[in-house]
Amino acid sequence: MRIALFISSLQEGGAERVLSLLANALHRRGHQVVLVLLDGEDIRPLHPLDPGVRVIATGLNRASASRLRGLAANLGRIRRLRSTFVGIRPDVLLSFMDRSNVLAVLATRGTGIPTIASERTDPRTTSLSAPWRWLRLLAYSLCEGLVTQSPGAKAFFPPWIRRKSVVLPNPVPTPAAPGPADRAAGPERVAIAMGRLDPEKGFDVLLEAFALALPDCPGWSLHLLGEGPERGGLEALAARLGLQGRIQMPGWVLEPNPRLQAADLFLLPSRVEGFPNALCEAMACGLPVIATGCADSIGTILEDGAAGRIVPPDDAPSLARAMVDLMTDPDGRAALGARARQSVSRFQGSAVIEAWERYLEASSSRAPAAGAASRLKEDP
Repeated sequence: MRIALFISSLQEGGAERVLSLLANALHRRGHQVVLVLLDGEDIRPLHPLDPGVRVIATGLNRASASRLRGLAANLGRIRRLRSTFVGIRPDVLLSFMDRSNVLAVLATRGTGIPTIASERTDPRTTSLSAPWRWLRLLAYSLCEGLVTQSPGAKAFFPPWIRRKSVVLPNPVPTPAAPGPADRAAGPERVAIAMGRLDPEKGFDVLLEAFALALPDCPGWSLHLLGEGPERGGLEALAARLGLQGRIQMPGWVLEPNPRLQAADLFLLPSRVEGFPNALCEAMACGLPVIATGCADSIGTILEDGAAGRIVPPDDAPSLARAMVDLMTDPDGRAALGARARQSVSRFQGSAVIEAWERYLEASSSRAPAAGAASRLKEDP
């Protein structure tokens, strides 16, 4: 198949990482893969792509000064994207992220290109404006199919959308070398978290919880991998909590596995998640994990707590208690890490990619005008 993939950007972020993994895997399985970005050619994708994956950077990812200008800009984006997608002539188009999904579906109306939208967060908790919520509902009513990351996300939508929806997990890369059963000897222990530094990730709660846990766990430090608009606020909060010397914030890390394998505990303090790849990648490295129950996918990944500890979101004392329990119990950490690695193995290997591949193939063959795009001429 010729598969077009669409996302705003391939900068740091979980959805961006997943789409790059899918692009590479589908290309290695013999498909022609074309990745379309709203970013311009001057913004280099941060996530590695196979040389055979073609990238089209449209340069359409520009901010607007007002709602009216934003509306005009989006109409222009839809026209330009329509020309781009028709020029690619894909058998199927897969789009990631809610606003990008709207643009993709509207751009392909009447072209015969089967278009699949993929929700990358929990739609019950995202803060889309009313016009975008309406447009999302319209787009998902018109698209060929919808991928969600959990049954709860799928159930959010009305029946006519649910009927063409499927729940598919994210592919989780297998670490190049498995993490050791026991972490390095010595007095220093490392708890680690990673993600974009924005409010929905709950890193402010994590800092408060770490400050509460530290008196009982004096040999621990916290490493926070990621970048984003909350960096200044988090650094100021760490200073107010007296955590200088106990916190490292090295920014976004392209290859996190070596840092995960050297750590002792992984923390996911999120307020909102879809299907958190960071959590799965930590588990694949054999890390014991503590996560908030911010989405029903968390219980699926951790098998209702059997492969990790689940605490309420936005609850620093509960998170701190769970941290102290594991920080002071090396045998418990080792056992939980082993179960975590075993549990997440179901998201590794070819099975998940094959599920995505089958859904794309089925969506392409179901489309009444599938292949019609190859007969269209590119818009002037």
